[in-house]
Amino acid sequence: MSEHVPTQIQVPDLIDIVPPAGLTEEQRQLYDNMVQYMKLKIQRPFTASKIIMLVANGIKFLGKVKTLSGSQKKDLVLHALREVIQRSSYIQDYEKPGLIILVDTFGDSLTDNLVEFAENAYAFAKKKAPITLRCCAGSEPETSRETLGNLEELKAYLKLKFQRPITAPKIISLVADGVKYIEQYRELSGAEKKDIVIRALRDIIQECDFLSDGDKAELIGYVDMFASDTIDYLVEFGKKLYLKAKKGCC
Repeated sequence: MSEHVPTQIQVPDLIDIVPPAGLTEEQRQLYDNMVQYMKLKIQRPFTASKIIMLVANGIKFLGKVKTLSGSQKKDLVLHALREVIQRSSYIQDYEKPGLIILVDTFGDSLTDNLVEFAENAYAFAKKKAPITLRCCAGSEPETSRETLGNLEELKAYLKLKFQRPITAPKIISLVADGVKYIEQYRELSGAEKKDIVIRALRDIIQECDFLSDGDKAELIGYVDMFASDTIDYLVEFGKKLYLKAKKGCC
């Protein structure tokens, strides 16, 4: 495989994950509390897409902590997530290495995009700019000529960002870009917007002329695995921060 695409996931041997070194006593207590908080969120069956849910909850847990930088918070969230997966009795041992690799592959990009999306929504609200953030849950969207037009416009926009190298984490960034772009269409429901973003991503991958068939299948697999839940959490983060900002909550 050439430079433009991630290689297939190589599953390592399972190793014991311990708390990060160099933490102060206060930070270690905070880390331990976050691990316990994440453990309460794990439920059967644990699917790969639930990694997004745990990342989002870890970000929320550390959101109000002012003694840590953004990079420190991200490191603690992702380290805690690895430890929770490693020690969970809800996850089969043979599944754990692959899930931890997914955390290593997507966790950094996912965290950055969730935080950025929330901060943008907060900034919009503080400026009193109009913003519409609709829940993506709902009935199945209907396909209309207008919807197909929105789909083609979004595909054209995302193709500008679909440049070499195409790595797996870029799928998360493209999802976030798609959500930001599609918000301008206020006549669409949340379910319609989600459907358009996912269809657009699948289409531009399938139509890409510099990806092999195997690489396309791998990237579309990531879209199917993570896009839906990522969109839901992006919208949730944006909506909650927007409402807090409107109320004057810092």
